[in-house]
Amino acid sequence: MESPLSSSPNTLRWLLLGGLTATFLGLGTCVSTLPLPQASRLEVTPELVGVDAGGSFVWLVFAGDQVVVVDSGQEPDLAAVLAEIKAHGLSEKDIAGVLMTHGHRDHIMGLATMPKVPIYAGPGEAGLIRGERAPNAPMQRAVASLAGLVSNDVAVTEVADGQTVNVAGLDFKAIHTPGHTLGSLVWVHQDWLFSGDTLTASGSGIDMLPAIFADDMGLNKLSLLKLAPVDAVFMLDGHAGVTENPTPKIAEYIAGAHMTSSRTDEAGH
Repeated sequence: MESPLSSSPNTLRWLLLGGLTATFLGLGTCVSTLPLPQASRLEVTPELVGVDAGGSFVWLVFAGDQVVVVDSGQEPDLAAVLAEIKAHGLSEKDIAGVLMTHGHRDHIMGLATMPKVPIYAGPGEAGLIRGERAPNAPMQRAVASLAGLVSNDVAVTEVADGQTVNVAGLDFKAIHTPGHTLGSLVWVHQDWLFSGDTLTASGSGIDMLPAIFADDMGLNKLSLLKLAPVDAVFMLDGHAGVTENPTPKIAEYIAGAHMTSSRTDEAGH
């Protein structure tokens, strides 16, 4: 017997449209669970400025006649970031390096504008940044299936846990915090902690992003133990903004978290 759908192209169209609509509505609902940015521009100190670049923060560390960029946002043309750099009397030629916290789409779109700038990322993260493999997190997989992978033709230097990278004369220590992605890093410069999506500001405290955005939430929780010894004045995250005096808040969060994971070996515990 012939299927009734085979002779009804309009029915097929409506089913397809309905499926796409449901997918987009689902994605929209998930995105609405992300923390709102505290502001589109956050000047923490004269040398440290955060810019909302299409839905995620890019952090700029100004060092004399150079600037260090942490993550690259979701704007392919880096418009907001370059405007901030120019406001400091510098240009894109003065970008000394890019420190990536992880390789999700909303943090890597601006890299195409900086193809010759040194880029540093965590273990195994280069393939994700260059679009050579698909993300594992459910939300990121859904976005990739609709929009395709971001293809960045850039050189990426992967760094190890505890490694220090010197950019523009400043030292940044990499702490490998697998969980949000398996190659996620938190970068530490003096008493500034760049947490990416490993941790985020949330009300008067801190939190992790919802599980749909992460590879492994249990592993993410375990990775937080590696941040407990860090004595930070500011935590700069990927979506909400700034957390002042984060160290006791991190300790409080760890104390209240249920530290379990099916992949505890990857967190170094």
